[in-house]
Amino acid sequence: MGQNELKLEGFGGNHFEMGLKQGSTFKEKIHDAWEFLSKWDLIKAFKPKMIPNSVFLYMAKSNAAKTYQHIIEKYAPDQAERLRGISEGSSIDLKKLYLAQALESILTFPSYDFASGCTSIGITPEKSESGETLIGRNFDFYTALIPTYVCRHNKPENGFSSIDFTICALAGNPQGMNEKGLAIVNNTAFPTDGLSPGVPISILIQEALERYETTEETVKFFKESLRGNGAILLVGDSSGDIRALEISCNRIGVGEPRNGFIVNTNHFQTEEMKPFDIPQNAIYTEKAYPKSLMGKRIRESMGTEKRCERANELLSKVEKVNLETLRYIMRNHGEEGKPSSDTICWHGPVLSTTMSLIFNLNKKSISALIGNPCQSEYREFSF
Repeated sequence: MGQNELKLEGFGGNHFEMGLKQGSTFKEKIHDAWEFLSKWDLIKAFKPKMIPNSVFLYMAKSNAAKTYQHIIEKYAPDQAERLRGISEGSSIDLKKLYLAQALESILTFPSYDFASGCTSIGITPEKSESGETLIGRNFDFYTALIPTYVCRHNKPENGFSSIDFTICALAGNPQGMNEKGLAIVNNTAFPTDGLSPGVPISILIQEALERYETTEETVKFFKESLRGNGAILLVGDSSGDIRALEISCNRIGVGEPRNGFIVNTNHFQTEEMKPFDIPQNAIYTEKAYPKSLMGKRIRESMGTEKRCERANELLSKVEKVNLETLRYIMRNHGEEGKPSSDTICWHGPVLSTTMSLIFNLNKKSISALIGNPCQSEYREFSF
């Protein structure tokens, strides 16, 4: 199986047992991921010049475990057990897994000059040709991380089953749907109102998929949770209730569809969160990665406004949306047909669209592919 193919792997039992099987199933991937992480230029950008790489990584994993392990054990104990199982099953240091979880939080803090994309689209039954609730999503990230991607069918003994698409070493996920038709996808956000230790959003997504059936319950859960990083979530259920959750460690804004659809990219759109978004004139500074972006504006390099405007434009031109409409939008290269970091189907030397998904919340099915959607065909997964 090539790196651009997905295989659905099942994980059942208690959370430690699920993690144990995940660790053993993806053992080679997890160790390869750590090797990549330990040599990643983005990690090196955080390291003081005088400290050897091995010493810095030892300090980083120890600090990550010290900061995040007790938080996750307290507020998401099931996922802490899953991490413990992943560690044992893969024979990898648990502290390394907590460093991976910590990076999710750290990399959404604007001072680190990190940027990624993602475009998410929610379609209500009124706008849908079939009367079903649909979510389309392009996951824009580092292409070098594609070999770490996995597809899981989670079957916890005391929770709803779910299908998600995640990174091999994580307990949580950035996108998934449960057996009740609740779907959650996560776009990167860069709130400026401060970073404080909390539960990484990917773990909260997994917790919500295991516990809840409705968007309303999920919104309440995220409002009450100790959140560890910024995010822009699109949450939808099979009744057609779709909402955007614009999140920081301190605040949440909730957006709703207009004219039957809603589009998220990587900037805040609710009145509550706009004042805390990364500024329009913010630029990459001395620790920027990739270095080719030195001195350029962060939001402009992400094309967040342009992708959002293009998706809204395309959706406004059609009376009803079906799966083919969403596939066309996910593959879109702009009015001129030139792929770039400004287009919904993102193409770049380091960052690109690395996964594309379309969720049908009524049929409880997911069409998914790895890589750029313009270059691959979707494969269907279902319960």
